[in-house]
Amino acid sequence: MLNPRELFELEIFFQVTGTPILTNEILADLEKPPGKNRLPRDMVKALAAKRWSSPMEPMHFRKAALMNLLYRDVPMRGATFIDIDAPHVTKGLGLSINLRPLQHVWACWAAGDFSPLDIQVARSIRMAIEGYDPAVIRDGWQLYTTKHFAACKTLPELIVAVDDLMAMFSEPVQRVLLRVTMGILKVPYSDARFVWRLFNAELIPRLQDYARYAAYITRLSLVYICGITKGLVKAGDHDVGDMQYLFYAPFCHVFASNDKLHRVLWPAVQRHIPTFFIWGDDLKKDLRIRADLREQNPERVAGPIPIPLPDSVINAACNQWK
Repeated sequence: MLNPRELFELEIFFQVTGTPILTNEILADLEKPPGKNRLPRDMVKALAAKRWSSPMEPMHFRKAALMNLLYRDVPMRGATFIDIDAPHVTKGLGLSINLRPLQHVWACWAAGDFSPLDIQVARSIRMAIEGYDPAVIRDGWQLYTTKHFAACKTLPELIVAVDDLMAMFSEPVQRVLLRVTMGILKVPYSDARFVWRLFNAELIPRLQDYARYAAYITRLSLVYICGITKGLVKAGDHDVGDMQYLFYAPFCHVFASNDKLHRVLWPAVQRHIPTFFIWGDDLKKDLRIRADLREQNPERVAGPIPIPLPDSVINAACNQWK
């Protein structure tokens, strides 16, 4: 939603990081029905051109959470969690990240150069996005939601109740939570057996103590699932992808979005991580003002520190993390 001028301003003040789900959704737009003013291929080209300058992505949330379940720490302090097994990362005495291979992919897409594999992957992702049916979730989770959250009349009440459930020292409750977590993450059988051995040996009294990041994903998923089941959250056809963006919130200092589901669920995120949320329209307005100032008086806005502006979300974010 940002034009080149606004994107230029954004990258002065922030290190922009995308997510694997954003990459998938951009590629999946190849299989989108043509719009009124733009063909799908042209849309992907335009989006890829914007992503070229900031191609870095954190580790896929499923891999990070699986590592967490296998008793490895996953930091949730705003640091970008890098996949050291990725082809563009070299591990030696230090860590070397070469973004040129990623930039090459985005450059190819920006030029309209899509391989047969790209098109096949786009088709698969599009089918997965369009195959989500919230009614199936509501039907499958009705009994669980009624059992644990019948008294919740508002979303804030549900968020607190889910936190209380996650915090219970109850073997039956934690067993179900662990089973839900492994289902969400699609944990391979061999890894699941290892985790269950630890649980049965009473080495995992609470999921949130044993694997904090995996528990964060489960907690957020339960708020959404039980929220739509109780009618406290409005379900959408693309919620699966939208939810996955929130799983990367612990890996950044500022999370910007114009998605209504993100805004609704952000209170559940904010209870556990310090990430600063910016509503997309507010960010675009702020960037547009700064871009206009740069054209009118470049010396006034020179430098990497944003000048103070009234009601600026950029100033608010930078002041929190300065």
